[in-house]
Amino acid sequence: MKNIDRIKSMSEEEQTELFHEIPFDCAERCPDFGDGCLGTCTHDAGRDFIRDWLNEEN
Repeated sequence: MKNIDRIKSMSEEEQTELFHEIPFDCAERCPDFGDGCLGTCTHDAGRDFIRDWLNEEN
């Protein structure tokens, strides 16, 4: 099974966790980053942005 096929067969939560393992730069994506939210992140440590990206249509 190719990696792409494995990813396609994963649930949204499994995909989110897979992509969360990739280095993620909050400064590039998070509108709250400038407020010093490192210790009080309300975006599930970036997982919310990954979920949004996974559900975007191109």
